[in-house]
Amino acid sequence: MSRTLISHVPIHPLQYPDQGQNYVFNGCMQFLMECLGEKNEPHDYWFFSAVSGDSFVQVFNKNKTKWSTCFSQTAFDYQLVKRVFDAVGYGFDYLDPETWQRGREAAKAKIMDSIDRGLPVIAKGFHSVVGNCELPTDEVSCVIGYEKDGQHFYRMTEEGTDLVSFTLEDSLPYIFVFAGEPKDAPPLASVYRNALVNAPTLMRTLPANNSDIYFGNNAFEQWAQALEGDFYLMDRAEYDAADSIASWRYYCVYVCIIATNIFSKRHTIDRAVRLNPDLAPLTSLIEREYEALDKLEKELQSANAGFNITYEILQDEKKRREIAGIIRKFPIVLSRLCDILEKI
Repeated sequence: MSRTLISHVPIHPLQYPDQGQNYVFNGCMQFLMECLGEKNEPHDYWFFSAVSGDSFVQVFNKNKTKWSTCFSQTAFDYQLVKRVFDAVGYGFDYLDPETWQRGREAAKAKIMDSIDRGLPVIAKGFHSVVGNCELPTDEVSCVIGYEKDGQHFYRMTEEGTDLVSFTLEDSLPYIFVFAGEPKDAPPLASVYRNALVNAPTLMRTLPANNSDIYFGNNAFEQWAQALEGDFYLMDRAEYDAADSIASWRYYCVYVCIIATNIFSKRHTIDRAVRLNPDLAPLTSLIEREYEALDKLEKELQSANAGFNITYEILQDEKKRREIAGIIRKFPIVLSRLCDILEKI
């Protein structure tokens, strides 16, 4: 069989953790813009991180059979996609699982047509592959190739250049997003301004029906309650299981969101203020709250409750209560930040 790939843009990782870029959807959008011939500036990773809301919203998932990596991954829906595509001035087609499964052959043809035109298809629903293990992250990726028979497609990986194959016969409930025709894009300054204005609303996103995924200050409270309860109690064999990577999957990923969102300020909020000089009077107020967040992150690290968390600490009831106390301090700061942003 002959494989067709998008070739006019070099394949590269969709996220760069060493640069603070940990949310794959924003890398997917940047790659799409590259394929559309748009300049990396201003439509870079950080642009999409601001518009999607990733840079502002904490996440916590109480369902151990799933894995939540960021806001855009867990809250990925039509409205989020629309907000992002509107910001860059492009239409889009959105195929949910129920839609494309009713017309599987038509969906295959649509994906192949997009790739033939040099445009990746943004898709959600993939497992991440860590070592030899598939982990249920329900991840976002870019589909950039197919076999001529239309049975196998190829997607990019988050942090590498190897491609992963999949088929529409898989049981995973994929969502597919296709770039549409260009339309008038709003001014860049207003896009960033709106990102700040929208942030408090996104930080108050409610869980979906029957969902164990929480957002914003509610995520911190649910995380604290999990620490005070039995969520982290597990035997050593379960903790060390190859398909669990428990410390990251159940704990450190949420520390990563904290650290990523604090780091992102220089690329999102600061950029918004530069583009909207009338927001300059808020700079010192915002800076004070991010300094407070940074101190709390350091407090977690000092309590051996950051990326340095261990199995023994997570099994220690007294230590978990101490960590929960630190976690509950974040919403106090973020509530003050929301008050500032709501004055815009």
